[in-house]
Amino acid sequence: MSDGRSRPRALVLALNALTHDRRVLNEARSLAEAGFEVIRVGLVVVEGQPEQETTDFDTIIRLKPSWYKPLPAGAAGRAHDDSGARIQGVLRQWPLKVRAMNFVRDTFPRTMQGLDGLRGVHRWSKELVALCAGLRPDVVIACDFDTLSAGAALRRRGASFLVYDAHELWVDQSGRRFTRLVRRLALFLESRFARQADLCTTVGNGLADTLAKRHRLPRPLVVFNGPETVMDPAPHAVGPLRLYFQGSYSPGRGIERALAAMESLRGQATLTLQGFGVLEDELRSVAEERGLVPDPVTFVPSCRPDEVTQAASAYDIGLVSVEPVCLNNILSMPNKVFTYLGGGLAIMTTDETPEIAALVREYGCGIVADKWTADAIVEALRPLLGDRERVESMRAASRRACDVFAWERQFGPVVEALRERFGQRLDAP
Repeated sequence: MSDGRSRPRALVLALNALTHDRRVLNEARSLAEAGFEVIRVGLVVVEGQPEQETTDFDTIIRLKPSWYKPLPAGAAGRAHDDSGARIQGVLRQWPLKVRAMNFVRDTFPRTMQGLDGLRGVHRWSKELVALCAGLRPDVVIACDFDTLSAGAALRRRGASFLVYDAHELWVDQSGRRFTRLVRRLALFLESRFARQADLCTTVGNGLADTLAKRHRLPRPLVVFNGPETVMDPAPHAVGPLRLYFQGSYSPGRGIERALAAMESLRGQATLTLQGFGVLEDELRSVAEERGLVPDPVTFVPSCRPDEVTQAASAYDIGLVSVEPVCLNNILSMPNKVFTYLGGGLAIMTTDETPEIAALVREYGCGIVADKWTADAIVEALRPLLGDRERVESMRAASRRACDVFAWERQFGPVVEALRERFGQRLDAP
């Protein structure tokens, strides 16, 4: 649907604030460089975020419907997870309705949790379609299950190409407690809408295999969240090993265990934590109670998505741990893996996340602990404490791996698929 425009229009849908979502940022920039007019569509998560803004390559529109109340401005640091801002504000509802719904939720907790999740997806889908249909897109990239039904609706209404980009296994995320019936309903809906996509993509091999088997789809194209830039190696350091964690201070990240390990690594290693999240105050208190700050543990403010690779480059080893409490965590391939690669860091992870462990072993770019406990962290790091040459060898391997995982190379097949469909309009003056 050209609507008289010289360039095809691409929408990237993601139900977050679009401020910390590096993958969506890279997708938008790559589409703009390919010749598309790009609009990212998200939502106002925290009061004060602009509902519309323009960058040097695209436009951002954030939803703020009348029934939705964003978080207060002071909650900005707690409103995000690793993929963006998925923790949303509250819905505006009548008090009597709230009491009635709370009674039902208390009586049927698992059923209602799942139904509430699906109701939320449906409600946001209606808002997305109402806004985006008027934008008359040619291409829609629906990020995750919670925008997929909106993407499918826009495809049926005239968009020429739909990409389903699954960052997560929605029904298998930590904290979701579905009954068997509600789970089947969610999977049925995902399967139905995913089949309407022209292309399915995801962030890792385990997720691709699971989605293909689960929905009887052609295996989704794996587009790793590869680094868009590769930093020059930091100067050779003499002294303690420099450990680094970047990302969300949220449950399931293993940060508490890393802090406990630092008690045994005093004088031999330092740990810098750069991020935001609900656990920040608690983590700072733990570090202070144990006498770990300001040395060997340091907290630094979070930075913009396009700055994280440069920030990481000042350290030796990046920590990646995801507690294996659900299938989505076990198969995860977080952004920070590739942030660390681009920054030239060695990576430390655990066998509890086999996808990440397999990457580290294949490219020789780090170490893998048996599990993520304080003792196991110390034991895995011990051989490196006095072996700077081995650390530098791992860091060099990380930089070599960037040739494989570079963002342009990873997203290239998506751009080529779109060029096949829109090449004449993309090449028009």
